[in-house]
Amino acid sequence: MAFNVTYNGFTPEAQTAFQFAVDVWNELIDTPIPVNIEANWTSLGGALGAANPTTVHLNFPNTPQANIVYPVALANQFAKSDINGTTAEIQANFDKNANWYLGTDGNSNSNQFDFVTIVIHELAHSLGFSDTLEYSQGEGRWLNFRPFVFDPFVVNGSQEKLIDTNLFPNPSSQLGSQLVSDDVFFNGFYAVNNNNGLPVKLYAPTIWEEGSSIGHLDENTFPTGTPDALMTPFVAPGEVIHQPSPLTLAILKDLGWKINLPELTLGNVVFREGEDNPDFAEFTVNLSQSSTEEVTVEYATVDNTAIAGTDYTNTSGTLVFNPGEIRKIIAVEVDAEAFTANKSFSLNLSSPSNALIGNYQTQASISDRPTPNTDSDLLISIADIIVTEGNNGVTSANFTVSLNLPSEETVTVAYTTADDTATTQDNDYLPTTGSLTFNPGETSKIIAVEVTGDTVSESNETFKVDLNNPSNANLGKETAIATISDDDNTPRLAVSDVQVTEGDSNSTAEFTLNLSTASTEPVRVEYATADDTATANNDYLAVRDTLIFAPGETSKTVAVEIVNDTQQETSETFNLNILSFTNSLLADRQGIATITDDDEGSLPRISINDLTVNEGNDGTNTASFTVNLDTVSNETVTVEYETADETAIASEDYTAIAATLTFNPGETSQTIDVETLADNIPEADETFSVNLSNATNATIGDRRGQATITNDDRLIPPSLSINEIRVIEGDDGTTLATFTVMLSEPTFDDVVVEYSTIDSTATRNENDYTPVLGSLRFKSGETTKTITVEVTGDTAVEDDETFFVNLNNPVNAFVAASQGKATIVNDDAPALSINNVTISEADNQVATATFTVNLNQISTEEVRVEYATADGTATTNNDYTPTAGTITFNPGETSKTIAVEVRGDNLVDAEETFFVNLRNSVNANIAASQGKATIVNNEIERLAPANLNKTEDNIFLITESSQPAQLLFTLQERNASLVSEIGVFAVDDNLGTIDNLQPEDSGYLAAALKRSQVIFSALPDTTLGELISARQIQFEPGEKLVFYLVQNSTTETVLADIEAGKNPPQVLFATPSANGENYNYLQATKADSNTYNLAWEDLVGGGDEDYNDIIMSVEITNNNSLAPLGTELQGKRELVDLRNVGEISVGFTVNSEASFDNYVGFYRIDDEDGSIGDLKPGDPGYAAAAIAERSVVNFDRNGTSAVLLEGLLAPYLIADGSTAEFLAENPENQLDGAPMAYFAYLEANPQGIDRVRLLGDNTFSFEDLPGGGDRDYE
Repeated sequence: MAFNVTYNGFTPEAQTAFQFAVDVWNELIDTPIPVNIEANWTSLGGALGAANPTTVHLNFPNTPQANIVYPVALANQFAKSDINGTTAEIQANFDKNANWYLGTDGNSNSNQFDFVTIVIHELAHSLGFSDTLEYSQGEGRWLNFRPFVFDPFVVNGSQEKLIDTNLFPNPSSQLGSQLVSDDVFFNGFYAVNNNNGLPVKLYAPTIWEEGSSIGHLDENTFPTGTPDALMTPFVAPGEVIHQPSPLTLAILKDLGWKINLPELTLGNVVFREGEDNPDFAEFTVNLSQSSTEEVTVEYATVDNTAIAGTDYTNTSGTLVFNPGEIRKIIAVEVDAEAFTANKSFSLNLSSPSNALIGNYQTQASISDRPTPNTDSDLLISIADIIVTEGNNGVTSANFTVSLNLPSEETVTVAYTTADDTATTQDNDYLPTTGSLTFNPGETSKIIAVEVTGDTVSESNETFKVDLNNPSNANLGKETAIATISDDDNTPRLAVSDVQVTEGDSNSTAEFTLNLSTASTEPVRVEYATADDTATANNDYLAVRDTLIFAPGETSKTVAVEIVNDTQQETSETFNLNILSFTNSLLADRQGIATITDDDEGSLPRISINDLTVNEGNDGTNTASFTVNLDTVSNETVTVEYETADETAIASEDYTAIAATLTFNPGETSQTIDVETLADNIPEADETFSVNLSNATNATIGDRRGQATITNDDRLIPPSLSINEIRVIEGDDGTTLATFTVMLSEPTFDDVVVEYSTIDSTATRNENDYTPVLGSLRFKSGETTKTITVEVTGDTAVEDDETFFVNLNNPVNAFVAASQGKATIVNDDAPALSINNVTISEADNQVATATFTVNLNQISTEEVRVEYATADGTATTNNDYTPTAGTITFNPGETSKTIAVEVRGDNLVDAEETFFVNLRNSVNANIAASQGKATIVNNEIERLAPANLNKTEDNIFLITESSQPAQLLFTLQERNASLVSEIGVFAVDDNLGTIDNLQPEDSGYLAAALKRSQVIFSALPDTTLGELISARQIQFEPGEKLVFYLVQNSTTETVLADIEAGKNPPQVLFATPSANGENYNYLQATKADSNTYNLAWEDLVGGGDEDYNDIIMSVEITNNNSLAPLGTELQGKRELVDLRNVGEISVGFTVNSEASFDNYVGFYRIDDEDGSIGDLKPGDPGYAAAAIAERSVVNFDRNGTSAVLLEGLLAPYLIADGSTAEFLAENPENQLDGAPMAYFAYLEANPQGIDRVRLLGDNTFSFEDLPGGGDRDYE
């Protein structure tokens, strides 16, 4: 959403400059509800210009403070709807005759006012940077006896609020003396934090200049030439400020605007011991979210009771967050002997750029050294709240219960509600009792009490929640009061419709304006007529004026004179619109006057009703409008109709329609059905309309029918939860422990929650992990965020250790699962392995296969591991006796055996295999989890090994064996500049036939590649140095194989292009007859009895015919050898298949020459097609689900080691960013977003380009540039 401008009378240069200023605010302020500006370029008689809200409002839906007046643009954001309807929220008038500089480059001279600067200044006033406090003739006053949103923050030097009428009556000389005291300040939370911890000085000079207001910063404190001078009262000619300062934005944030800048916060202080003396106090500075801009902030230490130079070293400087960074540490040297009890110092933040400061100061004291909290230290308190009653249903009153300090023990407290002026007997609220449990480290909980809405006008009412029976803590503030703010007192303003007969002499249309209830304040209403089918001066006389309801009055009339004539015509309509109003809410903004012509025959009148329809939670509902004729007609009557948005939006809330309705003779009623769209999002009721026009054989009476879609989604906040994780410790460096924080459902409002780490068996003092402290912000629609904690590797043999991340202090949500546990899996324990064995089968007798299980080092603890046999080609009971059990190594033992009985027979059969698998180890890791037993048949000699031969047409044959053959492919040389892919497929005979298709037949290419197995891609020889590409693949005996090369592309891309009807990349076959020009692209030479060398020419038509572009070898290996774990599916997809292996420890090594800071990871998929539940590659949400929900490991160019993995895994690459940045900034993986994620599935990639190549067994390469980039895959 945005600021939208309607320009009236502007020159092109002036409009460009005005829009430049508007775009400054567009970038800085989040406006879910658009802000509409009416801008006028006119003569103002000497004033430069001004921008003001068109209306102000109080006590609107979701109002944050009762009885406070808000500018309509800000009120709309809280109400989540456009209160103003079609009227602009801001009116801006600027003098076209002033001496303006209209450029946007800031080169204004000293004689001209910079137009951009003045517009930015005035728009800030229209957003609420303004006040109603004024000084005149010795008295001060604030207008309308209702404070403006700016006014409650205004204090004097003694921190006394100027709107406190007990101190400063309104009006009074006491208040007047404050306004000219040169001692007035703005005391908002963010303003103070962005002003070095001090209230912000406002304009309140001892000599007041008429026309100025305290809604400005003090010009002496913030002089010309400083960024904060933008909002001083006097902007001089030649002064240029095109960016509001952080202080200006902080004030707007205090008023309630959402500012599009991250927040800087200081976390807890952590003490680190030095090698000798000193110690270090480490201050953590967190950025609430990563920024695409460089963020800077100045810092400096400040004495408290500790003295710089004696107790600690004075430290200051500028902290720089590069784009993407969110956490920095400032280390301050502390004298460990001098810095004792009762001494403290602080660290202050100031002067931020591209960010706001959330808390400017934190203190370091001896108490920051970790010591357990005792019960006497711990206090449980509950906070008072205010909740708006509502008109129906229930609203949740959410009480926050807090611990003042984290506890190392579980803390509980009971609670119960109690009547005050609100009672359960009157159904004002639902009684609630229960108990809360604070797990170790938690400091905040929510008690939700349901408040019942009604439409009874009554005083505000209160009830209480009492805390009692605490355990492991004491009670602080034990009673909270909930004030139920009645929203039925404020009168609602409506204007009636009217019907008048034109006549041949004077007649009048009298509209009635009504208030639903009498007001105790004057209600001012501005109104004006507007044309419909009737036009001003021809059919009626236009009116624009203001009326005032005195306190107690509820009805007023507005008379509009009708212009009479004797011309025969259809009935016509015009409108009376309410333009602005005060001290009321709006029920009906528009009255319709129907002028019935008395010169025409008696035509029937058409009208349409209003209606209400429930929204529902899924599917659709129907809003059925009834259209009536007031009399029967003998003619066919038609009328056109069309839907129109109001607060409901077509396609989001209902389905737009436009058509013609027909009444046959005698019919008087028809219906118009509009489909409404259900959802489960809590929101305000919404409206749309159906408008009638262009009637034939009838006149239109009521032409607008309004539908109200009633929200039926309970406004209960969503819940937050955090998961538990396991991370391998590693031997050195750091590993990231990544927690996932989930929001139970999307929400309209931003959700914020704080988090912090807490020790368990892993401690920060022992450097097991690096503590973190910060906050997460879920923007509208987001449901997933991550928290990363660095875990420190070591080589100490120790138990697994744990630490926690706690969630606290949620905003717009409650915490359901507040603690996430991280288990640091010790990888320094001894490693278990099991060997392979070969045993000869005995004739009809039992032999024993003896497996040896070894520990690689002596353990001081008892080690246990479970084992069980599993079938291979040998089966239980026929070939061997199944065995399972547990092996125990006593301290000092390193070897054990497992005996399995093998059954002999007299059959002649091939070698058979079975396995013994290790699992569920205790006090050791499993390095090799599977031992294989090969049963050699003794009835015949060992089967002869397979041979590899070829025909003259380069068809390769596996012969002389009845067993599967393992072929080892190794890339020997690569001298090409292309990134080509090598593959192989089986044919049916020595002619290369595939399902009766000959190599020269149409369709042969697709048939061949559908059978194919990719071997690997060959990168240029300049890429990734000496990387070795090797693959081992199993083939069946007797198979006939043909090799192929995909020129500068991939098999998957060729098949996708064929299916889409495109011309695919060039494929070069080893068999000349399969190539269109019958060219031989492969020279195959036999190196030895088991090996061929394959030399490729990769250019169509032979190119330079050097046959050295790609040289690879193919070798038949020993029949008993196995391909590496995880490679079974590789070549079909770039996957790692561990489904039949169990959980194993995996390490990753990265060879990278990329300039980007990329992250690589693997995620768990459900099948070979890449499914994640119901999501398929290419489906909306697939990328976010893969990385947020299924990612099992991710790492940068440093790689990672010893990660426990299992299942079916697929790789991904985050180009120039981390997984956290991807999920925060481009979770839908849009082409115009950043960073982007690339997958092994074409459908999941922007542009559908293959970004992942297989270079060898368990060796993958990635391309990180859009559109294929430089295709270096490095």
